[in-house]
Amino acid sequence: MSFMSPRLFIPIFLISLAWTKSYVYFSDQDPIIDLLVKRIEREKEGIDIAIYSFTHPRIADALTRASHRGVEVRLIMDSSSRAMADKLCEAGLSPVAVVASEKESFRPLFHHKFVIFRKNESNRPWVWTGSFNLSRAAEKKNFENVLLVDTKSVVHKYRDYFDSLMKAIENKPFYLVNYRSNGS
Repeated sequence: MSFMSPRLFIPIFLISLAWTKSYVYFSDQDPIIDLLVKRIEREKEGIDIAIYSFTHPRIADALTRASHRGVEVRLIMDSSSRAMADKLCEAGLSPVAVVASEKESFRPLFHHKFVIFRKNESNRPWVWTGSFNLSRAAEKKNFENVLLVDTKSVVHKYRDYFDSLMKAIENKPFYLVNYRSNGS
C-alpha cells in the first residue's frame, strides 16, 4: 500500500503551490529600487547579498538602517565596489569584498546578483535575483530584470551557496574578507 494515494497527492501538491509566491519586475516598468528598499526595511532577521556592482546610495542607507536595528547584513561584493564597501564600513557594517591578490594575473568577475532575505514578508524567506546590479545605471539606464521568489527549495539552495561562498572566500588567497574593518 502506498503512503499517498494519487488522489491525495494532487490536492496537497496544489496547496503547497498556493503557499509559494513569485514576482517578476523590469527596470523600465517597475520601481525596482523602491521595492528593494521596502523589502530591506521589512526584514526581521538577516540579509545576505552577493553582488557585482553596488553603488546605489539608497540601498546602502537602507542596509545601514537595517543593520542598526539588529538585522544581520552579510555582503560579498566584487572589488569594483570598493568605494561602497568603504562607505558601509564607515557606517558600521563589515562588508566582504572580493579582491584579487597581487600575485594573481587573472581574477574572475564576481558577477552574482542576488539578495537573500531570511525572514521577510509573511515571516518567510525570499530570494531576489536577476540581472539587476545595485546601481543607478541598473535603475535608470539599463534594461534589467528581477525575480523575487519564496519557494523554500530555491531559497535553501541560494543560502547554501552563499554560505559556501563565505567559506571559500576565507580559504583563497585572491579573496580578502572584511578588507577594511571598522575603525581602520
